[in-house]
Amino acid sequence: MAEVLYDDQTFKVVLHEHPGAQTVVVGFQYRLRPGTEPPPGEFPPPFIPASVAESDIPAHVVSFLVNRNNWYLGPQAEAAAQTIRARFPTERLVTYGSSMGGYAAINLAPLLRADYVLAISAQSTPFPPFADMIGDRRYVIDRPGLSQDHDRIASGISQNLRGLLFFDPSDRLDSPHAARIATLTSLTLIGVPGSGHPSGPLLNKVYPLKTILREVITGEPDLAAIRKVMHALDLAATPTEGDWFRPMLDKVTAPSFDLATVAPGLLSRLARACLEEPEVLGEGTERLERFIGVVLDPRMDWGDEVLRRSATLRMCCTMLMRRGQRARARALAEEHLPPDMAAPFLRKP
Repeated sequence: MAEVLYDDQTFKVVLHEHPGAQTVVVGFQYRLRPGTEPPPGEFPPPFIPASVAESDIPAHVVSFLVNRNNWYLGPQAEAAAQTIRARFPTERLVTYGSSMGGYAAINLAPLLRADYVLAISAQSTPFPPFADMIGDRRYVIDRPGLSQDHDRIASGISQNLRGLLFFDPSDRLDSPHAARIATLTSLTLIGVPGSGHPSGPLLNKVYPLKTILREVITGEPDLAAIRKVMHALDLAATPTEGDWFRPMLDKVTAPSFDLATVAPGLLSRLARACLEEPEVLGEGTERLERFIGVVLDPRMDWGDEVLRRSATLRMCCTMLMRRGQRARARALAEEHLPPDMAAPFLRKP
């Protein structure tokens, strides 16, 4: 049965107690889409589903809920956090969250005296100067109401913090955040290639999050097994992975899709999957032409990754050649590729 440990209308701490458990898992809320925040006193579903919290998982499960995008910053959040340690003063404690929740899992870990962190696509900070330096404008709308005094990851108090951080190494925003977290903590970084932000959905498909959580609770996660799966994900697309890449290709090439949310690394990963597993594209060139249109679309922000854009277009030219579209490949290369990359496609047959 669920027990409410704290509720101030903005934060709510709910406990699912498991008799005899020696570990506490604290799950932090994901960021809400602006405009969907519930009224004060109401809360979105917990990050750790009730089906997991109420299962036979060998841990006390605490859902640390929030109904505003306040990043768990400020005295209210810290007061709520302290009720958890007051209830479990000596038990092993794991913090767990994704995106904003992943940031909170790291940022509040010292206050909670956490023994381990499980974070997915976490930011190192929502604030400038770092966020602005890497061009991360995703959370500017949240900043006016945030307490920067409680943004403590960079303070040095988390240097000995252990745990795992999963992220997409090709995501141009999450990757520098992960690199910075690695320098400020002792977390182990695990890349989930092609997962985008957040990495959780693809990660859960190839290596279930419940399995990782159970491994963390009962001892140490099987890093060798996790890395083996991630390495396979980074190699040529397998039929199983094709089942993921094909709908993702259709998703990003749909006319209504917001290209501002696409990481350049995802497009290059999709291009490589299509090159190595032609069935992802299907028959003809319709899907390929739609994909080329996305790569060239001015709404697609490649930032300073011009070389990645060229490499992606080169793969597209190769796919056109393989499908007998020599003239189209030549025209695309001539117009959009640097001379050294274009040369193989401009030679006479």
